Amino acid sequence: DKSFKFLTTYDFGNKELRAATADATPDAAGKVALEDVNDNDYQIHVTESANYLITVDPSALEATIVKSAYQASEVRYASLFIVGDALESGYSVDQGLAMAQGVENPLEFKAANAELKAGKFKIATVLKGAGSWQNKYWIYKDLSDASKIALGQDGDEQWEITEPGKYDVTVNLADNTISIAKSASSALEAIELDNLGYVYYNLQGVKVNTPAKGELLIRVDAAGKASKIIM
Repeated sequence: DKSFKFLTTYDFGNKELRAATADATPDAAGKVALEDVNDNDYQIHVTESANYLITVDPSALEATIVKSAYQASEVRYASLFIVGDALESGYSVDQGLAMAQGVENPLEFKAANAELKAGKFKIATVLKGAGSWQNKYWIYKDLSDASKIALGQDGDEQWEITEPGKYDVTVNLADNTISIAKSASSALEAIELDNLGYVYYNLQGVKVNTPAKGELLIRVDAAGKASKIIM
């Protein structure tokens, strides 16, 4: 139940997308007309506080704003950003690696197949604010549990990557957890495939170097796809 507009840069006073009329509200289909001139500071007003799905079409100067199906708890962020020297971009906050919001669970954010090197990282909730380095704009490693996140924690506790590779990093704001795991493609890079491009495991997960005829195995291809086979 407040008003807002869209910025195209981190700062005010540059190109902004505003409502075409004063105190505009979305119509029955959620549509609202926009303008990109700076003559007026007309803003969009939604009359009900809730989680919304927002789509902006800059070429058509139109926004679509509809209530989300998910209303179990407040969704504050549409994306999170990994920042740190575990990335090539280092601590350049405005180049933070974006974590995508989950479709089914909007409180879950994931960066899949992220190329990380040996180093540390933390997570920014917004790029502009995080550039001030104030704790309230950052997610840190929980002091007592590395599988947990802490928002706005004092200090600069970060997660550390010791082995370079591709990782899947997942943050869940519903239970304040984080998962950092080698992606399937990264794990296979270190495995020697046979001449057909496969690697084999028994049902206990132990690699089988010389599969025998009639043996029940898990076969994984170079893309990480697994299937159960009988040799």
